[in-house]
Formats: sequence, structure tokens, C-alpha cells
Amino acid sequence: MYFPEDFVNPKEKDAYDKLKQRTLLVLDSVITGADNKKQIETIDALMFGMHTPKQYAGSGSVEIKYDKQFENTCFLIAQKTSMDAKKMTVLQFYNTVNNIKQQIEAENKSVKRHKR
Repeated sequence: MYFPEDFVNPKEKDAYDKLKQRTLLVLDSVITGADNKKQIETIDALMFGMHTPKQYAGSGSVEIKYDKQFENTCFLIAQKTSMDAKKMTVLQFYNTVNNIKQQIEAENKSVKRHKR
């Protein structure tokens, strides 16, 4: 809710829409006895095809990537704000990350204007 731009993407929204359609079809089958099996199977196939399995073993695992990304973000926060990101609340952490992003965007725009 606080930072939807960081956590909700079009692919996830589409998955939620498909899940809602599927749920409504299942409920319709239960309530009216309608045979929605084919439509439900079609949605299931789409949903299973939307996401590829993530790797959880080895040096390229999702956990290692998240750990490295977190450490890099903590370093960036310390570099830009002199604050210890590991002592921040989750809200403070993501708010600081968003503020840094906005500052970087503003700096990039300023650089582009001065190059002209």
C-alpha cells in the first residue's frame, strides 16, 4: 500500500485478475451447478505458464540475489544518508530508498539540461 511502484507490476496484476476470474467460475459452478471446467482449466494453464520456477540452490539462487541486493541497498543508503539501514524500520527503509531514487532522477535531469 505504501510503495506499490516497488511491489506491484502488471504481470502480478494480471495474475490477480486471472485468479479472480477463476474464483468466480468455481463459485458459479458451486452455486448454479454450471460446468465451467474447461474455462477453469484454461485459466489454470495460463496462470501456470505465467511464472517460471525460481532457482533456490547454488550461487545464482533467489535468496543469495535478495541478500546481495539488500546489502547493496544498505550500502547505498549509508553512502547517501550516513544512516544505518539495518536499524531502520521497514517503512523508513523503503521511504529512504524512494527518496534516494527521486534524488538520483532529479540529478540525472539536471545533468541532461546542463549538457544541452
